[in-house]
Amino acid sequence: MGAGLARPEAGIPRGCHRAGATAREASPATGSSRRNARDVDARTVALVLCYYCPAKPLNQWFSRTFCVFASFSVRQTSGFLTHSASTKYPGKCPEKAKEVPEAMPPKKPKKRGQKHPGVVLIKPDSTHLGWRIRFRDPDSDKFKKETIPDSHSATLETRATWAVKKSQEIVKRKIELEGGAARATGVDLSVAIDRYFTAHPALRPRTVEIYRRSIKKFQLWSAKSKVKTCNDVTRARMMEFRSFMENAKKRIAVPGATPGTFVAGDERLSATAINQDLRAVRTILRYLCDCDLFARLTHDDIRRALKTVSGEVGEILFLNQSQCRQLLEAAIKHDSLKYKETAAEHRRQREIATTPKFGAMAPMAAFLLLS
Repeated sequence: MGAGLARPEAGIPRGCHRAGATAREASPATGSSRRNARDVDARTVALVLCYYCPAKPLNQWFSRTFCVFASFSVRQTSGFLTHSASTKYPGKCPEKAKEVPEAMPPKKPKKRGQKHPGVVLIKPDSTHLGWRIRFRDPDSDKFKKETIPDSHSATLETRATWAVKKSQEIVKRKIELEGGAARATGVDLSVAIDRYFTAHPALRPRTVEIYRRSIKKFQLWSAKSKVKTCNDVTRARMMEFRSFMENAKKRIAVPGATPGTFVAGDERLSATAINQDLRAVRTILRYLCDCDLFARLTHDDIRRALKTVSGEVGEILFLNQSQCRQLLEAAIKHDSLKYKETAAEHRRQREIATTPKFGAMAPMAAFLLLS
């Protein structure tokens, strides 16, 4: 068979035995040209074998085997053995074809969260001409709507900034409630004050009178300052009330008018009078704070805001011997003053001109001078 392969020109179709040489001569010595020449040489060998093998089944076996062998080009790259299969016999290759990696899908842009979570901006409508926000109140756990101030509703940036600030306040309030802070009740301030006097029926009449008079000044100030509920009472508001008390003027009775009619004078209240009113207000507010009626006011806030006012301390004067004698004589003369005639004396229930006008002061003066 080897001698017969030396001159196969007699029965081989024209041009078959020259295909490999022609391909090598016509193509430059590149990688792709060498693979193509090798494939042509393999097909030429297959045709020669088919010519010299008279049995048809054996011819088919040789042709398929060498065509499959020729359809592989094996090369080694970076330590890995890769191969590419021909598409002429797709099912005959025992190895799998090289898998081409799929292109990576484009990355989707990340969705950014809201700048002010929990706060929704509401556009103006026919009923409300300004911008509003809707949020869930952390104290009552109900939805509320609030109008944005005109100074912050002009542009989109100012509205967003105001909404972000409101969102931060809501988060801060939630943290305070989780830490044990009192919830906002919204109780009317006058109702809360009456609750104090109802819960303390054993107070002395004079104490009740002083507390009523002092808390009335607080209620007058709160009505002017628009402090209506317990939720509006804060430490800053209490500082305003203390400043209001320091600038208060003494009241002067109007002569000739109905008894109990007073007008504000030019002289300021003394430090003693101011401290008496502040002390009464502190006592009532501390009780209401213990009842968890104030959501934004604590005992420490009351202590810091309603401090006592320091007044002017007069100079201490020391009396000599003659001045002490004059003081005792004035006290005795004061005690000796009597009414000319009282109603009881007029009815002859007691002797005339025996009722003293004032209480005795001489014993008290003598005790102070001798001590």
